[in-house]
Amino acid sequence: MGPAAVMTPKSVTSMLVTSESTLEQSLSKFWELEEPPHIHNLSPDEIHAERIFTCSVKRLASGRFSIALPLKHPRPILGDSRSMAQTRFRYLERRLSQNEELSQQYKEFMRDNLVSQHMEVVPTNQIMTPYCYYIPHHCIMRPESKTTKLRVVFDVSAVTTTGQSLNTNLYTGRKLQQDLPRILIRARVHQVLFTADIKQMYRQIEIHSEDRDYLRILWRFEPDEPITEYRLCTVTYGTSSAPHQALRTLQHLAKIEATTFPIAAQILMQDTFVDDILTGADSPEAVLVQQSQLIALCKQGQFQLWKWASNSPVILQAVSDNERSMSTDVLFDDELEAGLKILGMQWNPKQDNFSYSFQCSTRVFCRGHIDLLTC
Repeated sequence: MGPAAVMTPKSVTSMLVTSESTLEQSLSKFWELEEPPHIHNLSPDEIHAERIFTCSVKRLASGRFSIALPLKHPRPILGDSRSMAQTRFRYLERRLSQNEELSQQYKEFMRDNLVSQHMEVVPTNQIMTPYCYYIPHHCIMRPESKTTKLRVVFDVSAVTTTGQSLNTNLYTGRKLQQDLPRILIRARVHQVLFTADIKQMYRQIEIHSEDRDYLRILWRFEPDEPITEYRLCTVTYGTSSAPHQALRTLQHLAKIEATTFPIAAQILMQDTFVDDILTGADSPEAVLVQQSQLIALCKQGQFQLWKWASNSPVILQAVSDNERSMSTDVLFDDELEAGLKILGMQWNPKQDNFSYSFQCSTRVFCRGHIDLLTC
């Protein structure tokens, strides 16, 4: 493992804040003059994606949102995708039959989708239609994850008999992810930090019923059962439009609830990277206000926050044990590990620093050739 860099509140504050007001004013004027305006001119495809979102977004009685797939053409005919999906499903079944634990986890994922009404059986009288697409799926294992070890991957780029896929027929939408370094630097100047994750963010946003036939999958829970046709009912991980759809919906929620939850709305807009929130304030009291507003605001859209972590015990004590990513004991017991991975970095809440490790390459010249060594 290579060298590690550490960023603490005091070190960053000393870089960002100066007691010399004249110097600060001079620097501010310099940056105002030298930095170009942040103007993003939307491409035609991005304009279409935005138009489809604004025209289709609906607030359901539960508070949850429903949106349309951003299809480039209404009701496209993509060709035969079922044969390919069935071939790959049988390969998946053979793989699962060789690993009972993997098979059970896969079934639990599918059963949770069904019970949560995030997927539904295609009615028999609606199966035969040219306006559909079957998505192959498989899984990858993430042994380092403390929560979900298995991730089901939907291959929405798989081509049909006409050489098309669903992804080639979707508008991607403009990039809405916040700039990662800005989030980290803004967070680091706070004395009290916390992080949380929006649980199953994509799956809390429904897709209009008329578009769901383009999100069909094949599945059966037991090998002796007939293969059943299902369709996914929510924003689907793997579709090229999913990141834009999810973040655009989150921003829409923040905007319409900003009057009631102004602090939380600003955090969702500025301190959220996809489904991860990293923010804070200068006192535990102020952070508790942020936390309570965030929980209440997200609940308005049926989003749930979990995997809470903080360098202050009051934040952790405000949520249940199963919603925490760390125990309050970590902050007081030197024997307990305090390292957490957040936004690509390691955060130690006990020591209150961020760090990262990297491997550097060293070029060594030796008798006319170069050897590449890792330090």
